[in-house]
Amino acid sequence: MSHDIGCSGSSFMVTDRTKVKRLSERGKYEKKVVYDILDECLTCVYSFCPVNKYGFRVDDQEVPTPMSIPQSCVRYGNYLLTHGKSNSTLMKHMAQGFPVSVAATLIDGVVFARSGFNHSMNYRSVVIYGTAEEVTNMEEKRKLLNHVIDHLTYPGRA
Repeated sequence: MSHDIGCSGSSFMVTDRTKVKRLSERGKYEKKVVYDILDECLTCVYSFCPVNKYGFRVDDQEVPTPMSIPQSCVRYGNYLLTHGKSNSTLMKHMAQGFPVSVAATLIDGVVFARSGFNHSMNYRSVVIYGTAEEVTNMEEKRKLLNHVIDHLTYPGRA
């Protein structure tokens, strides 16, 4: 499964949805910064609301339960790749063209303070919104799977 994360220039477009709200001066939208984080990550969390999977009732209506699934993720050019079982809820959801959000986080350090209330973490993260596309061409699948294996292990392993 692949997810196009490309941008035409050197920075991603900032929208109301993608703009960092709290401590907005820390938000970075440059392609190099985003791609460096994705290249260092080994896992991402895919979040979605599966169709026809109802978990609870609100005002007498069944409401889909949001799901978050950790998955391997590897950037390949302007695409974010993930690999999974084709009949899993996540893969079926993405193959149907429904929206997902993907979060990648790198923890750089834990900051301890005198008070537990003031402890914090230094981290870098990327959140991607969009839809995925299924890779169906077997030759392309092999090439991309080899790229995933090489990224998650070491170059040449595949």
